[in-house]
Amino acid sequence: MTAPVAAPDAVVAAVLAVQQARRIAVELAAKVGRAREDFETANADLLREAKLARDVAERAEENCRVLALAAYQRNGERRPAPGVEIKLYREPHFEEATALNWARQAGVAVLPERLDTKAFLKIAQSSGNALPFVTWTDQPEAQLAKDLDKALASAGVAAADPAS
Repeated sequence: MTAPVAAPDAVVAAVLAVQQARRIAVELAAKVGRAREDFETANADLLREAKLARDVAERAEENCRVLALAAYQRNGERRPAPGVEIKLYREPHFEEATALNWARQAGVAVLPERLDTKAFLKIAQSSGNALPFVTWTDQPEAQLAKDLDKALASAGVAAADPAS
């Protein structure tokens, strides 16, 4: 089936509609850009303060994670404080050449001349400890609750005074 033949006037009208739509889009994008610049200029101090507050929060979170991991290393406690949990992630260790030889012999997880690491790790994980050349270690990672107010309140810990 062939497409309907449009009258030349209809095509010209469509081109004009596209031209107008593009012009409006460009004009509005320029207005948004100017408004954004005006906002950033008018709120420069507030934006700087917000960035500084985010940076301080990130450093405080990293410090908390370091302290939580140190506490976990000392006593094995997986919940060293309200709102903090140590999660363990299994991490594989293997020599890639050994794994590639195994994969070739098994006929799996091989890309042309290299190991398909993603596929190999799925196989290694699903086989438990069946692959003697793969060892697994648990790597702890400290995670902080998203809602620390709730976590602290449920543990009966008073929230820090925002003024201090």
